[in-house]
Amino acid sequence: MRKGKLRPGVGCKATILTKFIHPKQNNIDASHRSTVVLLSNEKKTEGRKSQECYTFRFVDGNNSDIFYAVKTHFKIIEEGRNEDFFDSVSVGEIRVEAQSKKFKEPKMKWRKSKAKRILYNALLEGIIPVDDKNFQQMSLEDVYSIDPELALYDYSKLKNRLNRLRNKILELDRRADDDLIAFNNYKKNHKPSLFSHKGFIQWQGSSAQEHLWDDLEDYVKDPSMKPMELWKSRPEYMNEFPLDAFRDKIKQEIRTAKYLHTVAIPVNDAYILRKHSDNTCLLTYPSTDYVFANNREEIASAQDDCLTDALDDELWTIHQNKTPDVSNPVPKTKNLLLVFPENVIIEWEDVVNRSLVNDENEFPGLSLTVSETHPNASGRSVGHFVYWKIGRSDIRMAMKGPVQQMRKNRLGFQFGFAGNEPSEGGGAAPDMAMF
Repeated sequence: MRKGKLRPGVGCKATILTKFIHPKQNNIDASHRSTVVLLSNEKKTEGRKSQECYTFRFVDGNNSDIFYAVKTHFKIIEEGRNEDFFDSVSVGEIRVEAQSKKFKEPKMKWRKSKAKRILYNALLEGIIPVDDKNFQQMSLEDVYSIDPELALYDYSKLKNRLNRLRNKILELDRRADDDLIAFNNYKKNHKPSLFSHKGFIQWQGSSAQEHLWDDLEDYVKDPSMKPMELWKSRPEYMNEFPLDAFRDKIKQEIRTAKYLHTVAIPVNDAYILRKHSDNTCLLTYPSTDYVFANNREEIASAQDDCLTDALDDELWTIHQNKTPDVSNPVPKTKNLLLVFPENVIIEWEDVVNRSLVNDENEFPGLSLTVSETHPNASGRSVGHFVYWKIGRSDIRMAMKGPVQQMRKNRLGFQFGFAGNEPSEGGGAAPDMAMF
């Protein structure tokens, strides 16, 4: 099809010499032309000859009267919809352009292409049938239409490529069945050992483990209790495990409890950082802190102290519950508006933080780059990148500037920057920021 040439299709307008129209029109001048609307592309047989024809109706005629003529006699004057062109094939929601023998595929070979991965995943998910008996349930045109990526590759090669992927999946399924049979036979012939390689019983399912679950909470709340005291508190501990092994099991169960507690936190109960304006950000955090400590009162007290320190240090000013233009859809949370001074530059970047429990649950966040406008004594900025996690939200912050000190506590990190104003002792007064 030459560039700029109008393409025939359903609904397009064309003109034709009336003498070529079938059925024949009577008493028509030989040079008379009719304006028509094309309806379909069909093969018609006149005598012994079969020819490609267009069916149509007259623009000003009766819509129920259908005529046809050999397609070479038409002159297209107005195109219809792109998806209704006759030189396209309808394949569901997209149309596959008729491909020439010299179809040029992308530089990315099929073996490593995204189209191959899409086709393979469609077979795994059952979108395209894999079983030989179901091959005819989905035509190649339907397969070709599942994703626009497939249209970048030669349609004539699709059948062989699809069959190779089907055979590969069937072979892997057969091998998986064989492996499962072999594994079941192995389990049948090799019973699990009741003792570890160190000579004492397996920890999982033991009575010592069950008792430790009951004693662990009191043990964590009492820092003065030593592992030996806990070990001697029950005969099950002493009789089933030596002290060094029991000490390792205590640490193991604490790690497990922390992990299970972390994944049990609802998605909405998270620290979420949002952009508020060019130099402010909004921090939404749960009303109850989930940091592990001896008791919640101690956590709340420590949190209040940190907020007070942040107010006093003046790197940013915290205004609690003063966010008139920002909606807070998260229930049982508090909002902090962090306002940065003029000598701090903030660069915002949209990110998405995923839930650790379910990847389908997402909530938006922001990563921000904070840099001071004045360089250090050497004339170059000293960069410092810090990554940490608060609650269920991953927050990344890049701090650029002469970082004087950083120390970590239960609620996050504390940064010290060289201030613009000298202190009373003559040195630079550090601006401390708690976050």
